[in-house]
Amino acid sequence: MYEIITIENDETNVLRKDVVEIKDFEMHKEIFMNMKQMLDDNPAIAGIAAPQIGLSKAMFVVRFGKNNTKIIINPIILKEGKTKETKNEGCLSIPDQKFPVARSRKISVRYYNENGKPTIAKLLDMDARRFLHEYDHLKGVLISD
Repeated sequence: MYEIITIENDETNVLRKDVVEIKDFEMHKEIFMNMKQMLDDNPAIAGIAAPQIGLSKAMFVVRFGKNNTKIIINPIILKEGKTKETKNEGCLSIPDQKFPVARSRKISVRYYNENGKPTIAKLLDMDARRFLHEYDHLKGVLISD
């Protein structure tokens, strides 16, 4: 199992690096499943991005709603709505702090699942916010920025 990287113990600056795309989905299956298990084991967490466990890979796991956990690989934001909403967000990599973050309330995205199947989705409100939060981790952006 992996440990969460925080800004205090980020010795290699993995939280600030750009990630690399995943090309071999089969080779990463164990990582996908470990990340999903980490999320499933902790219902208070909405998502975990690969940089948060020390991997510079373009993937994250996110919970939409209560029981809909998705593995997101090589995501791309296709479109962001113009209407933004500011809410306080927390992050595993910045423990015990919250920051106001303005995010689009509606987004269209493309990503691959753990089997390499492409998916296009429209996400609203909290699902969009959760996706964008984890997506930021793939760009080296933290909520404190």
